[in-house]
Amino acid sequence: MPADYLYPFSRYLKRKERPRHFVNIIKGFPGDLERKSPESMALAFAGSDEVRNMVCFMTRARFDDDGMPREYRLRLAEGYTAPAA
Repeated sequence: MPADYLYPFSRYLKRKERPRHFVNIIKGFPGDLERKSPESMALAFAGSDEVRNMVCFMTRARFDDDGMPREYRLRLAEGYTAPAA
């Protein structure tokens, strides 16, 4: 998934290091990992040093619960109303 698509969502994550965890999760869930756990996603995309950080991100991180879905809906609507190229 292109970083330019994910960038607008990073402002809803509240801390500067969280966008990279967010990107790893976005890559991990639809990916072909055997297990869809924070540990396996960290090992696959960020390395063993990030396992604890990914677990904390997925279990304790707070983000703007209203803003992120609103941003997604806005981007989805823009995709439907954009002129065909």
